[in-house]
Parts: sequence; C-alpha cells; structure tokens
Amino acid sequence: MLGIDIDARQIAKAEAAFATLSPERSIEFRAQDAEEMDPAQRYDFVLCTEVVEHTARPRRVIQNLAAVLAPEGVAVVTLPNAFSMPYALARAAHLVKRKPRNPVLEDHLRYPFWRALRLFDACGLDVVRTTGTNLCLDARFIGMLARTPFLPAVSRAQFAITRRWPLKYAAMFFCMVLKRRGSDTAPAFQRARPV
Repeated sequence: MLGIDIDARQIAKAEAAFATLSPERSIEFRAQDAEEMDPAQRYDFVLCTEVVEHTARPRRVIQNLAAVLAPEGVAVVTLPNAFSMPYALARAAHLVKRKPRNPVLEDHLRYPFWRALRLFDACGLDVVRTTGTNLCLDARFIGMLARTPFLPAVSRAQFAITRRWPLKYAAMFFCMVLKRRGSDTAPAFQRARPV
C-alpha cells in the first residue's frame, strides 16, 4: 500500500505511525504531487479525499488517477460540495463578517456536486455510485456536540440520511465511486444495489 501527500511533514507523521515492511504487508508513504504521479504504477484501489480542489490542475490529477487504476480497479474520490448548507453558511459568515480572503474556503467552494461529476467526463472512468456525508453540521455545532453524549447518535443519523437521494447532492462532502469505462465486472456493491 502506498500513501502520497504533497506535504513532507504529513508524510513523516504517517511513516512514524503506520509504515511497515514485511512479507505479509507493506505500507509506505511518499511525498509527491498528485499532478505528477507515475503512470507506470497500477493500483487495484485508489482513495483520493479532499485533494482535487486544492490542485492547480485538477483535470491532470483526475487523468493521473485514471492512469494508475488497474483495469478492474476501483477509485473513490471525495470533494467538498459547494452546493451544501454548511458551505453556504460558511460563505455567508465570511461575507457578513468581512473576513480577509481565505484560499482554503475558496478551494472548497470551487466544486458543487455537478462540477465534481463533470471532472470525470473525459478521463475513461465511469461514476458507478455517489453518496454524501454531513448534511448540516458545521464546525461550531460539532464543537458544541463534542463534549456531549449526543455526538455519536447525531453523526450516525447524519450519515444515514445524507446517503439518500436527493439529500446526497446537498451534503458537505460529495463522494464518487469510479471504475474504468468498459469494465465487464461491476463491483459487488453495484450489483447488490442499483445506483
């Protein structure tokens, strides 16, 4: 297993906590830019969470993900969904309070769910399933709940309702499961439940 991140400090932390090399299992980490991935490598599973929106060339990142995915592999990509209540509240609070420019918030507001889906139009991958997480909790509300016994129950309820159509399209984070276009074998979750 290989984990990559552009931040060498985060890689060092991950290596210290999780890296292992044995005949049974190999977990390694590398400081690398997702825009410059080695297309010669192939992986059965690729997980890319909250990365694409922070890159200068998001289509290049998507092309790289498609290139490294093995023929029957599965990729899971998540992006912040600008079309969500938590981000609408964050945007409104930022404007009302006249806060200085926030590049991270701006990155998170670049991709409403429909624009996230369009990223995969020409990359050779099909979106086989979508879901979402966090319908209405913002950082302040989570902070208030963190010290109470209610947080686990509220979190479970949030995850359960946010997976439902059409609420997944209003979730704070939009998740896509992808497979190489033309793959004969659909993943088990797709056979079990139609999209």
